[in-house]
Amino acid sequence: MSQKFPFIVTSKETIERQQANIAERGWQFPMVSSKDNQFLEEMGFLKDGRMYPGLALLCKNEAGEMASHGRRGFGPGDNFGLLWHVFDLAGVWEADEYSQ
Repeated sequence: MSQKFPFIVTSKETIERQQANIAERGWQFPMVSSKDNQFLEEMGFLKDGRMYPGLALLCKNEAGEMASHGRRGFGPGDNFGLLWHVFDLAGVWEADEYSQ
């Protein structure tokens, strides 16, 4: 996928913990830590201390600065994950628990 477009995964974990996850799981993509900044809060993926998965599209504007081009959380009813439909059929999740 990174050959089609570059992407980076971020989390609040320390760089050391991320590197351990990468090694353990054999991931082949870059990760950065947002432990010491407000990136996830600013993007809407961390609210009241709770993490919400999602994606954000950032692009360079004409001034060469990074600008948010769009973002979307992952959850029930989205177009990103087949498992939400499986969970719905199985009755194993509560929609309110995952709403943003």
